[in-house]
Amino acid sequence: MKRLWMTLLALLFVAVPLVAAPAQAHADSGDGRITDYRVAATVDAGGTTSVQLSITYAFDSTGHGIYLTFPLRQEIADDPDHWRMLDMTIGAVTSPSGANTETSTEEEDGNLLVRVGSESESYSGVQTYEVNYTIRGLIAPRQAQSGLDEVNWNAVGTGWEVPIDAASVTVTGPVDVTRVSCFSGSGFDQPCEASSSGTAASFSATGVGDGNGMQVTAGFPAGTFTGAEARLERRYTIGNMFPVTPLTGGVTAALTALGLGAVFQRSRRSRRDQVYLGLTPGVVPAPGQETTIGYDAGDAPVAVQFTPPQGARPGELGTLTDATADDRDVTATLIDLAVRGHVRISQTGKKDWTLTSLGTPDQLVDYEATLLRKLFSRGSEVTTDDLRDSRYADALSDTKAALHDRVKTDLKWFTANPAHVRAWAFVIGILIALAGVGLGLLFGVFGWGLVGVAGVLTGLFVLARSNHFGSRTATGSAVLAQTRGFELYLRTAEADQIRFEEGIDVFSRYLPYAVMFGVAKRWTRVFSDLADQGRYTFNTAGWYVGYGYGFNYHGFASSLDSLASTMSSSLQHATAATSGGSGFSGGGGFGGGGGGGW
Repeated sequence: MKRLWMTLLALLFVAVPLVAAPAQAHADSGDGRITDYRVAATVDAGGTTSVQLSITYAFDSTGHGIYLTFPLRQEIADDPDHWRMLDMTIGAVTSPSGANTETSTEEEDGNLLVRVGSESESYSGVQTYEVNYTIRGLIAPRQAQSGLDEVNWNAVGTGWEVPIDAASVTVTGPVDVTRVSCFSGSGFDQPCEASSSGTAASFSATGVGDGNGMQVTAGFPAGTFTGAEARLERRYTIGNMFPVTPLTGGVTAALTALGLGAVFQRSRRSRRDQVYLGLTPGVVPAPGQETTIGYDAGDAPVAVQFTPPQGARPGELGTLTDATADDRDVTATLIDLAVRGHVRISQTGKKDWTLTSLGTPDQLVDYEATLLRKLFSRGSEVTTDDLRDSRYADALSDTKAALHDRVKTDLKWFTANPAHVRAWAFVIGILIALAGVGLGLLFGVFGWGLVGVAGVLTGLFVLARSNHFGSRTATGSAVLAQTRGFELYLRTAEADQIRFEEGIDVFSRYLPYAVMFGVAKRWTRVFSDLADQGRYTFNTAGWYVGYGYGFNYHGFASSLDSLASTMSSSLQHATAATSGGSGFSGGGGFGGGGGGGW
C-alpha cells in the first residue's frame, strides 16, 4: 500500500520543484591554472572560522579575474529531513599583484557565487588574489566515531574547473590539536600530507583541482568548542512532506473515497436525468396530458423497438446516447444523407473515396446543412484526399457544434448544451486537481501533504467523467429509452426476425443507425443471409458505388468502416494542418565549492 501511495506521489508531484538541488557555479572558466593555493584558517571557541584564501592564478591567455563558489547547505547522510547550513560572510578581497578586485556575490541553488574582477580590465600571466571570509558549520562537536570535536572541512572543493598545482592549508584552534588527517581526489579517498604542532594543524597536497578536492580534519578535545553545532534547516522532500503513515494514509483514503463517491453520485443518470413519472419508459405524454417530472431510477428494463424514434436521425441519437457528438455520429450523418439522396459515395480505391453532391430538395436541419456546405465548399465533388486540406479544418468541429445545439435548442433533449457542460466539468476537474496539488504543498510543510492526493484524484475523476454531468430532459430520457430499444433490435435481430416495411429499403434506411451503434457489420451479415435465401435484393445504386467487380456484403461492411476512419483521419489532419562520518576516514567533509578564471 505504501509503495502505491509513493508511486502516485512521484507521478503527481514530480514536476513540482520541492527542493532546489545544489548547482555548480559556472562562468566562463577561461584558460589557466592555479600554481599556489594557500589557506590560513583560525577557529575560535565559538566555532566560527576566519579564513584567508590566497590564490596565485596563471592565465594562459587574457582573463578578467577569478570566480569562486561556496556551498551554503549540505545534505546530512542520516537525516534526509534537514540541511546542514554553512553560514558565510565575504570580507575583504585584495590583490597583491594589483589586479582589479571588484567583487560581486550572488546566491543560487544553495551556493554562494563570488566573482572577482571587472569586464573592463583584462590580464595575462600571473596574478595573485586574497579572499577573506568567515564560515560557521565546519565543526562536528563530539563526533560519534572519534569522540573529538572535529574541524572537518573540504578546504579545496571538487568544483574547481582548473588544475591546482599545490595546495596548503593551516588550521589553528583555541587549544592543542590531538589528531589530523588529509584526503584528496574526487572522492576524497587519496591520503595527503597532514601534521600538527601545538594549536596548529598543517596539510598539503598536489595535483588537485579539475574535479579533485582536498579534505582536511583537525581533531580537538571534546568540549573545546561551545555552541558550535551546525545550524539546521528543514529540507522539504516527498518523504517528509508526504509521509505515508496509518494516520495520513487513512485520512487521505477517506477523503479520496468521499471525493470520488460525490463525483460518481453526481454523474449518475438517476441523479441527473429527468423522467416522466408514472409513464412507461419511452412514452412521451400526449399534448395536454398532465404529468409529473422526477428523476431516473436507473433500473427500467429495455424493451425492443423495431424502428428508430420518430423523426430522429442517427447523428442526433448518437449525441443523445453519450452526450457527445463524435466522429462516428458525423459519419452516420453522412451515410444517412447519402441514403436520403443528398450525396453519392463512390469508392475509387482501397482507401480512396469521392463524395458527390446530388442537390436533392429533401429538407435539411442545421447540422446537416453545415456538413454539406463545408464538404462541398469548393464544388460538387470532393475526395477524401481533398479533405486533408486546411480549408476543411472546421468541417468536423462546426458539424459537432451544430449537433450539440440541435439536441439542446431544437429537440430539447438536454437541459443544457452537453458540450458546454463537458467544458465546465473539464475546467472544474482541472481546478480541483490543482487545488489538491496546492493543498498538498501547503500541508506538506506540516507533514500532511498526502491529503492533497485526494484532491488530485478527485479532479482526475471529474475529467474522466466529464461526459456524464449533462442532464437529459424528461423528453430526452423517453427518446433515449426508445433508442436503447432500437439498438437492441439492431444488435440481436436475426434474418427471420427482420420486419420489412412497405416501400422502404430497411437495410439502407437503418444502416446509418447501425453505423452509429457500431453494428454495421452485423446488420450487413443479417441481410447477406436474407439475400442468400432469396428474400432480399440489395440495391445501393442511388447512393453507393463500390470498388471492384460485383457486390460483396462483407466487403461493403468493411468499406463503410474504411470510409469512417478515412474521413475522420482526413478531417483531423486538416485540423492539425554529504557526510555524517568521522573526517579521519575521508570521504569528504563540510564546505567545499570550486571556481576558476573568467
